[in-house]
Formats: sequence, C-alpha cells, structure tokens
Amino acid sequence: MNSTKSKIVLMVQSARRVYCYFSVSPLFIKEFSDKHGEALWNGSKPVLKVYELHGNEENEIESIFIDTFADNWYIDLNKDAIDILVKLKRLLPDNTYIDVATSNKVTTPRMVESQDTSVYYKDIKE
Repeated sequence: MNSTKSKIVLMVQSARRVYCYFSVSPLFIKEFSDKHGEALWNGSKPVLKVYELHGNEENEIESIFIDTFADNWYIDLNKDAIDILVKLKRLLPDNTYIDVATSNKVTTPRMVESQDTSVYYKDIKE
C-alpha cells in the first residue's frame, strides 16, 4: 500500500503524555478498497500502536483502539524520559494489521529535576 499521503504527527505534551494528530488519505482508502474490497475496509478498526525505541529496536508498549472518525488522540504513558513513536494501523477481521502511517520519533522529558547540580562555564570568545 502506498501510505505516503497518509500521515501521523506526534508531539510531546508532558513527561507522561503525548499528543498525535493524523489523517488517512482518500487515495489510501481507495487503493485499499480496490485491492481488498470496501467491505474489508469498513470491517477493519483503526488502532494506534505505541512503540518505545531502544536504538534501532521498537518495543510495542500499547495498542489503542480509536474511534473511526477520530483524527487526533492524547496518549498517556506509564513512564517518562523515553523515546517513542506511534504507528496508525487498521486491524482486519482476521486479526492482521495493515500499516497506514508512522509518526516521527519524540523524546519525553524526565518527571524530576536532575540530581547533577554542577555548574559548567564555557568560554565563547573562540
């Protein structure tokens, strides 16, 4: 499937909450319907899959079933100071997923202040 026209954007709201907005291209829906049939699209469910990133590794931490007409969502996280991304998918009746769009990567801040209270100065004349 060509998902280049569909998009999802992820933004940090706080240490344990992110916000995403997304749109599914009518072209993507048409290509899907032409290939698999309109009934399969109508029978599928939109899902946001949240992944924690460790280097090149993606570990799924949550699946969120969303309303068919939703175009944005707040996601509450169980921990802070993590790298995450979100994938918008469709769950088909046979329990397989079709990728629709992948978000940008974001890093959430820490919930607490740093224990390092050192002060560093840099000479900027150079």
